[in-house]
Amino acid sequence: MRKFTLINANGDEYDLTERKSFFHTVGGLGYERSNSYKYIGDSFTLLESRFKQPVISGSVYLGGDQTEYERFILFSQIAPLKLKYEPIPGSEYFCKGHITSVKYEEKDARQVSISFTQTTPFYKVVAVATYPEDAESDGKIYSYSYPYIYNSTVVNSVILNLDSAIESPCKLSMYGPLENPEWKHYVNNALYATGKVLATIARGNRLVVDTTGGEFTMRVYNPGNEVIADLYQASDFSTARAIYLQRGRNQIAISDDRANKTIVTAEGEFRYASV
Repeated sequence: MRKFTLINANGDEYDLTERKSFFHTVGGLGYERSNSYKYIGDSFTLLESRFKQPVISGSVYLGGDQTEYERFILFSQIAPLKLKYEPIPGSEYFCKGHITSVKYEEKDARQVSISFTQTTPFYKVVAVATYPEDAESDGKIYSYSYPYIYNSTVVNSVILNLDSAIESPCKLSMYGPLENPEWKHYVNNALYATGKVLATIARGNRLVVDTTGGEFTMRVYNPGNEVIADLYQASDFSTARAIYLQRGRNQIAISDDRANKTIVTAEGEFRYASV
């Protein structure tokens, strides 16, 4: 059975498919494009094509009493929200957005109609990591826990194979020590874009180049996952810097002035027109 789960900005989850909050008559799961054309002779040429902002609608049966309705309303106000969609067991997709409409009548307070306006297409998270052989030789233990596919055969490099035709954001992490780290993004073995930061990343810290949050950021985190520096202004503005995955094989290779070997991790948000 397909499953829907709301996740609020605190990371709390609200199961929309359990007995007391059954989400049904769901609409808006496809996609729609807005195209404009130019008339040339007896044919038309596409000038522009954009996705229309999707709105997922449905009814939620809130079992129990008024308390459950109030809990749902309070939960959904902690925005922005994510909607996790599992069309089949073991297959998870997400989209970000907001609940923009909640309607119910007093005579049937348990039946609530909602609209979820998406701010992103549906996506799945694909993560990879590369560890050099001596990554922990200094006794440090890296406490970050992610569902990575480990690929230790490509030093200072990660590979993400995007099967969608939609450009997709990526979060790239490079672990110190690094001196003026540089990254090169290859798509299907051809150089697509480069980036560089003129700064020193100390051992134990990591530089994160991130386009998954709706804005482009370049920040340094310490082992406690605290932001200790914003390096956007220290980046090389003559390069593209931001990383957006393209259809096919995406390889991101890291280097620095000292030719250090480093831990590299990447999380791609593979976006899809519809799931």
